[in-house]
Amino acid sequence: MNGVAGMMRMPIALLFLAFLVLAGPARATMPAHESPQTDTDAEQFVLSNLTFALYHEMGHLLIDRFSLPVLGNEEDGADNIATILLLANGSETGNGLLLQVRQGWLGLAQAPSLSKTGGTELAAFLRPHSPDALRAGRIGCLLVGSHRDMFAHVALEMGLDEGGVARCAGRLGRMVQGWLRLRAAFMNRTSARSGAVPEPEAGTGETIRIVYDQQDAFADIREMMIQDRLLEKAARGVLAGYELERPVTLHAMACGTPNAFYDPSKGEIQVCYELGAQLLDLFPQLHRSRSRQQRISPRRP
Repeated sequence: MNGVAGMMRMPIALLFLAFLVLAGPARATMPAHESPQTDTDAEQFVLSNLTFALYHEMGHLLIDRFSLPVLGNEEDGADNIATILLLANGSETGNGLLLQVRQGWLGLAQAPSLSKTGGTELAAFLRPHSPDALRAGRIGCLLVGSHRDMFAHVALEMGLDEGGVARCAGRLGRMVQGWLRLRAAFMNRTSARSGAVPEPEAGTGETIRIVYDQQDAFADIREMMIQDRLLEKAARGVLAGYELERPVTLHAMACGTPNAFYDPSKGEIQVCYELGAQLLDLFPQLHRSRSRQQRISPRRP
């Protein structure tokens, strides 16, 4: 049996390995550690979470451009696309980034004044995004499912027993299967291999345009994003190699709110400097909270 149909019958571990090989050249730069204490760690925390927000909005763009079918909440679907693409980066890049993102969602869940998903049960149900704690739980489950030994501490923190770990592995396997089938059925690829496509440069390009707005109030966040080439790397990692038909703009800007957006009418993904500033403010609160938890319940060896 060849192609995707053959992959559907692979054991989960082999299926995920095949996905890593096929996923393309996407690479992030965040090391895999969860005990941030320095200015550099704060920067990595911010960039990791901004990268996930960008990948999430690219998930919406792929759903829109290729008319991908979505059963259920599209926001959850975009989260899942972002997560499986970042898992394809490997243990020293995408996995470390996702650990930081998980901590970010947990931090927002513990800071109701910052969270966009709190409120009454009915209000939370009607909002498009899942609660922050649930988004953290999904990422944690998929990390555990991808490598139970490497992320045993995440399973411990989540209270997962052997059955829970197995369910997470099964969930990841089904997600990878679904993504491979969607990609094969709906997403047109160019003749060039993704690995041969260079990162787009800031400015105007034929297919992908990169823009970092000048904004004095968020000069530190802007510089952080430019130095990391955040938009350029994400464009190459996710969009390169696909026939997008219409141009796409990745736009770092001040939006008036800490968020990120996909505007299909403009073909534009907007990553807000305010989101970076919020994450930078959240970081020391998160570290203090984790330090208190470790003093009360030290991690088992």
